Amino acid sequence: TVYGASFTGQYGGQRGDGRAISIGQVRGTEVQLKGAGVTPYSRQFDGRAVLRSSVREFLGSEAMAGLRVPTTRSLCVIATGEPVLRVWYDDDGTERYLQEPGAVGTRVARSFLRFGQFELFAQRGEHRLLRELAQHALDREFSHLRDADADATLTRLVIRMFDEICDRQATLVAEWMRVGYCQGNMNSDNSALGGVTLDYGPFAFMEKFAPFYNPWVGGGTEYSYGRQPNAAAANLICLANALASLLVKVAEEEEGLDRSATTQLIEQLRTSIAHKFGEGFSAKHGENCRRKLGFITWDDQTQQLWNELLSLMSSKAGAGGVDFTLFFRSLSTLSFTETLAEKSQLQQGQQIGMADDCMVSPLLRDLLRKSALDELGTWGEEELLAWSRWWQRYLLRVEVEARPAAERLDEMVSANPKYILRNWMAAEAYNAAALGDFSIVRELHEVLGAPYAEQSLATEARWAQVTPQWARERPGLAFLT
Repeated sequence: TVYGASFTGQYGGQRGDGRAISIGQVRGTEVQLKGAGVTPYSRQFDGRAVLRSSVREFLGSEAMAGLRVPTTRSLCVIATGEPVLRVWYDDDGTERYLQEPGAVGTRVARSFLRFGQFELFAQRGEHRLLRELAQHALDREFSHLRDADADATLTRLVIRMFDEICDRQATLVAEWMRVGYCQGNMNSDNSALGGVTLDYGPFAFMEKFAPFYNPWVGGGTEYSYGRQPNAAAANLICLANALASLLVKVAEEEEGLDRSATTQLIEQLRTSIAHKFGEGFSAKHGENCRRKLGFITWDDQTQQLWNELLSLMSSKAGAGGVDFTLFFRSLSTLSFTETLAEKSQLQQGQQIGMADDCMVSPLLRDLLRKSALDELGTWGEEELLAWSRWWQRYLLRVEVEARPAAERLDEMVSANPKYILRNWMAAEAYNAAALGDFSIVRELHEVLGAPYAEQSLATEARWAQVTPQWARERPGLAFLT
């Protein structure tokens, strides 16, 4: 299909599915082939896909499904046996044209409707097509709105649809933040109307925590991990502008509303971005942060603890930093009895005049040792002291809340996965697949299907580890074009 695209809120013209082809619907699910050949929107490209990117999308979307994050799904990847010419990194890390094995991926979703499709017709002034697209979206993704109010006018349905789009985007981005996912390229054509993760291109799950991490070299800080809520809001503004042009036409020409009533409808669109998305995201993200830290309530004090923790992870973690996923997962394994005993020991140490830097607790050291990319011996004393001070405040809050240990840990484990698709894991899978060995793809598919579970010790040793040294600066893993 054809669509437009906005880049950080600025319309950039027509785009389209250059290698994705919808082949039909099965029981309300749309089926697409990706990489099957040229489409009307391939421009000068060949419409093909390579095994490397197809395996990445297969494992990425299925990992997201296992994490319970809204996503399109991948049914399968089929190797074509045909070579495809692509620019990628050679063994020396240099970009050049390489012959890679071709593949076709099959993916499914309720629909693949994008923000950019509405933008395109609005920019062109094609209001008849824009109206048809809105009706189609109501049929495909939001039929329950019609079912709830069979007499609702089209303008009222569009307002309600946009409310729900904003709410779904708030949920989606909050879930991305929870699991450390960065979409990389958040142009509006990569935003799905149904609120699912779409188009696994230069994406990555963040390993070392960095608030402005972006795996895509073309994404900059605007599309970085920490600014994904801002990027989503910018895309919603673009969609609202497109829908506003539809509302004006329908309200005045079909429903006979005056200019004042039409203006009120458009204002409701703007309000939805602030309330349904802005406030909705803040509430959902705060709830996720609460769960990740194991607290009962989320308030100013816990927000401060969260902010301080992220600051420590980004600026007080040695030269290598801290692994986002492993830190929170390790935090989820500490029992209330252990933390209380540790807090008591720290207080006794303070009473007898021990220096703060002598009181970096064994539990904290173990927690950092499991998630630090470099040995703790390389960290500065001031860094460890800052962590120790935060740790004492965290333990105090845990004690004050007195939450049952089993309840606290169960909720933390459900919010903090142990297994994510790390770029080096995907590389091992697609490199083996290129040689005809799909065993690693199958193994990862199984592991990532249960990311919150405690799996075998062998699985943990293999896949629940910090970034290996060989992958930390490697092009195609540390960053993507």
